[in-house]
Formats: sequence, structure tokens, C-alpha cells
Amino acid sequence: MAPNFPLMTASDAASLAGVRPGTIRNWRYLGYITPVASRTSRYPLYDIAEVLATCGRRGCTRELCAAAAAEHDLEDVLLRGMLVNAA
Repeated sequence: MAPNFPLMTASDAASLAGVRPGTIRNWRYLGYITPVASRTSRYPLYDIAEVLATCGRRGCTRELCAAAAAEHDLEDVLLRGMLVNAA
């Protein structure tokens, strides 16, 4: 069963993935990622696992993105990344 991570805005997802928010919006426009519908926010929210996997498939070599693209041990890598970025 896939872990249930919080949905993120383009800015937050971009920060964790190491790209600019405009990149997230461009990936949405190109159909690489799809925002998750949310009634609690007026901004599109994204599944961070999908964003990181897309980043990894687009050639990013960061540990988070590579693990997401390879789909192995993603939960552990994501949790470590969120803790590092929160500090």
C-alpha cells in the first residue's frame, strides 16, 4: 500500500524537489503531472510522490527524485527529505 503523504502547493513541491515553482506548473501544462482536486484550497495541490517521480524521470539525480522514479523505498527517502528540508 502506498504511503499517504500530504498534498502540496506548487511552491512547496518545487522546494522539496529542488526545482522552481514554474517547473511544476510547466509539467502540469505538459501533462507530466496532474493536480489532485481539493475543496479546501483555491490553488492546485500535488501529490509529492508523483512530482518527485516526474523529477527523477526528467533526469534529476537528487536522492529523493531518483528513489521516487525507481519506486523503491520511497517512504523512507521522502520522510528523510521532509525532515531535512524542514530544518
